[in-house]
Amino acid sequence: MFRAALGTVIAACLSFQTGSVDAASGSPAPTLTFTLNPKSIVLGSSAGLRWFTSNANSCNATGGSWSGSLPVRGSQTVMPGAVGIYRYPISCSGLGGSVASSAILQVTSAPYAQPSIGSFAPTFGPVGTIVTMTGSGFTGLTKVQIGNVSDATFTVVSDTQVKVTVPADAQSGAHGVTVSNPQKVSSSPNSFTVTTAAEAVTLTANPTSITLGNSATLNWSSSNVSSCTASGAWSGSFATTGNWNVTPTATGTPQYTLTCTGAGGSVASVTNLTVTSTTGGDVAPSAVANLQLINQGGPSNAVNPLSNYQEFSWAAATAGTYPVSSYKIYRNGAAYDTTTNMSYADTNATDSNIVDLSGPTTTYAYTVSAVDTHGNEGSQAQASAYLFYGQLFTPGDLNYSGVTTAYTDTGGSPVNGPYDMLVTYNFGGGFQPISGPPIAQGANGFGNDLEVGAFNYMVMDIKVTDNHYLTNALNTSLVTRLPPGDVFSYKKINVWDYATPIIGSWVTFKIPLTDLNVGTGTFTGSIGICSGTAPNASCTLTVSAILSVASVDAGGMITGSGVPAGTYLFAHGQNSSVGTFTIQGPNLTSSTNVSSETMNYRRTGFYKSFFQWGSDNSTTIYVNNLGFTTN
Repeated sequence: MFRAALGTVIAACLSFQTGSVDAASGSPAPTLTFTLNPKSIVLGSSAGLRWFTSNANSCNATGGSWSGSLPVRGSQTVMPGAVGIYRYPISCSGLGGSVASSAILQVTSAPYAQPSIGSFAPTFGPVGTIVTMTGSGFTGLTKVQIGNVSDATFTVVSDTQVKVTVPADAQSGAHGVTVSNPQKVSSSPNSFTVTTAAEAVTLTANPTSITLGNSATLNWSSSNVSSCTASGAWSGSFATTGNWNVTPTATGTPQYTLTCTGAGGSVASVTNLTVTSTTGGDVAPSAVANLQLINQGGPSNAVNPLSNYQEFSWAAATAGTYPVSSYKIYRNGAAYDTTTNMSYADTNATDSNIVDLSGPTTTYAYTVSAVDTHGNEGSQAQASAYLFYGQLFTPGDLNYSGVTTAYTDTGGSPVNGPYDMLVTYNFGGGFQPISGPPIAQGANGFGNDLEVGAFNYMVMDIKVTDNHYLTNALNTSLVTRLPPGDVFSYKKINVWDYATPIIGSWVTFKIPLTDLNVGTGTFTGSIGICSGTAPNASCTLTVSAILSVASVDAGGMITGSGVPAGTYLFAHGQNSSVGTFTIQGPNLTSSTNVSSETMNYRRTGFYKSFFQWGSDNSTTIYVNNLGFTTN
């Protein structure tokens, strides 16, 4: 009984091979004992092979998962790099012949821990909210699901914490939260409530009190709304953020109301303006005329532009009761300086023109009013920037597909100047007016953009000569100039959507810059899939949700806590704001990786316009007063 039991143990643990005496040589046959321990391991662990022989003078690993000569007695540790079945054959030889054996090792994947959600904060919020979940077993998570939506982006901070961004397609209401790895799933005992972001609008007047004949500026901002309508002492439809000059015609306290509407309803803001008669019956000076931005970047902006220089000029105001003694400069709504000249250069406009793209620019909006010898102040005039204003500035252009332009034409009965621009289209094609002064050009390929962040509209006067506009769109977009070259946005609009052309007559077209994806705001995004080396590396930006901006488009700059300085969007992967963009910048590298976070977007640079005609007909149009205005 004892011998039988011992034999069973050896058969289970050893591979023992023996032979008889070789008849030809008279030498005993070799024997081989070959063991594997353990026979099954988890990936990342190791197993040991051991062997010893008698009557053998050589051994070899004969294929399978190993190879090469072996000593007649030895051991070896093996640790395969993948899940699978691994075979280890061995053969040993001596004068009496040869003997062989083999061992089989099974490698399985490591078991994933059971994830468990303990709590999360906040427990409610709109799309884009970043939720911090605490618990255990989060290492190796592959999916986080909120309700029936399984495309939530997330970052595993540690085995006990994960940050989740509520995805754009999450439905409002209370939903369960589920996390999973390749093997196991866990659900939260509590629900997360997706809320609809509340609509908000704020309307203010600056100043809040004026004398009759003067103007005040209404400023407003809003969130989570798509449209705004004015009522009370003003009327019309307005952008969701902006400003507007009002000049009351009577004394009193006019009331201005702005009602904005979003997905969750409407909200209104009201502001009052006090209008009094001029002191002692005095008449204040008129508003200055033709307030124009004439230089960004300083006197040497073509070769050595400054980052803090903004210059503008204007025509004299008409005196009221008393002579005009000075002009008052306002910057971003606040009194800033005074001058007796008809032009003003602000040399402290910090970061108003960052030519090397090391960071986003800062917007400076200017207004000017005239003041007489008795202190009576006229209404504030808003600055504009014209690329083609009665031939005050003449840009260059790039024409293609047979399109021709003539800047010194007089056939269109010019408005505001001696010439108009004659554009002849030949069954399609287009032209691209390039911004001239006051652009800061730069000698190194950077900065060939006019900063238009202080303006709200692109404007132009157009006179058509036939009815071909009825079947041919005049599509336009704004092109940005970045170090690699021209950057074309995905957003294009049809100019005819903003006014109705009249054959033989000038019509003003006024296009909100937000419709051309110009502006600032925030979004949720992540950066990865990088290639190349600094300063020529490029990466993929994935925009998962738009937060406080109507759009994200190529040509803009982005910043964020993890975003390298000077990063800009160079190309788009789709015709929408949510999706992927190619980004570049001097500080990106092949290893740049930024997890999902809130990022800032700014696209306020203008290099040239792109005017594409339809292909059904040829036509001739006249263009004048192409530029940017506040209202």
